[in-house]
Amino acid sequence: MIKLLLFVFLIINSGLIFAHSDELEGFMTDYCTGYPEGTLERPQVWKHCCLEHDLYFWAGGSHEDRKTSDLILKECIAETGEEFQSKLIYWAVTAGSYSPVKFSNKKWNYGWTDRRSPQRLSREDIERIEYEIRSPEYQEFDPLTIERFLSVLKNR
Repeated sequence: MIKLLLFVFLIINSGLIFAHSDELEGFMTDYCTGYPEGTLERPQVWKHCCLEHDLYFWAGGSHEDRKTSDLILKECIAETGEEFQSKLIYWAVTAGSYSPVKFSNKKWNYGWTDRRSPQRLSREDIERIEYEIRSPEYQEFDPLTIERFLSVLKNR
């Protein structure tokens, strides 16, 4: 009997049973996903906006956060002086949210390995996100975009 109890104890503590794997995966971006990051004259003018939008998709959050991320994308592109493009891209990402077909790294909450559904980010989640995105492997990303993203997360 003692051997059986010891065996069960070791299995539970090893994580083979009841393991909770809600870990944060590394961030990936392709920026504007098959769409130009700017105009012919300014080829990367709204690239930072798409980066920020991808960060929100990676981090996830509630359904309302999802809608807000699309509005932030629209406003960011409009701030570059490209009002028509901001409306067009906003329409495309909004329509895409209703599509039953999704790329695995284009789903809301894709950074979390075990997020069952959209849910409000906890303070701990935001700390994990900040720790990850500030790691050296992401230093090539625009620091102002990273700071804006983190500020929005912290002020939700």
